[in-house]
Amino acid sequence: MRVFVAIDLPEDVKNKISEFINGFDKNVADIKFVDPKNLHITLKFLGEVREDSVKQIVNVLSDYVPKSFSYKLHIAGFGFFGSPKFIRALWLGLKEGKNETIQIMKDLNKKLDHIRHEDYDLSPHLTIGRVRNSHDADALLSQIRKLADVKIGEIQVDTIKLKKSFLTPEGPMYNDIELFQLGG
Repeated sequence: MRVFVAIDLPEDVKNKISEFINGFDKNVADIKFVDPKNLHITLKFLGEVREDSVKQIVNVLSDYVPKSFSYKLHIAGFGFFGSPKFIRALWLGLKEGKNETIQIMKDLNKKLDHIRHEDYDLSPHLTIGRVRNSHDADALLSQIRKLADVKIGEIQVDTIKLKKSFLTPEGPMYNDIELFQLGG
């Protein structure tokens, strides 16, 4: 099964993100936006793992997560991955609480390295869409720049979830495997 560790978002924040997405000019590009019910912040993608590995992951998270403190996380800022002429994905950024999120990501990378090794810069974000085709790259970039300073809201990060994903004809679906309460 495909698994990952994530921070889920409360419904009010998902609704704000949905409003933000609905206000986006969709004529400039063919964008597959994330279904609001699937919005989350990935802390560690583990990929395809066997059932016995899931038990190991649960044990690692059970030991680590309660030692981490809950914190506030501000979702603000809008940007993209790719180049200005070939934008691949759209994301919302993290502001206050970003450093705490990066620390958790670093810790999870170390503790779960035996399951999946990652060797890239950590850039916590919230993917909201993937660009399939840009009809007007300059107009898309202009729109992103106009919305760059968006402020979505604040969440209290007090739980981390181990989730599994599976594909359906309607798109990806995510189910919780286990929920871990942060300490403090």
